[in-house]
Amino acid sequence: MSRRTRFSVEEKYEAVKKCLQGEISITSMSKQLGIQFETVKTWIVRWEHDGSMMGYRA
Repeated sequence: MSRRTRFSVEEKYEAVKKCLQGEISITSMSKQLGIQFETVKTWIVRWEHDGSMMGYRA
């Protein structure tokens, strides 16, 4: 049984920033964090839509 990992808003922001700046791919970031690709992609889509990390649950 897997355990759900929680990330702070700051951790999500840093992950999104690194992906958008081309420092790391979404695939590599998801592997580094031990989460699904779709989770990181969702963070990025929300960032691009809202322009902030508001609404993210820590």
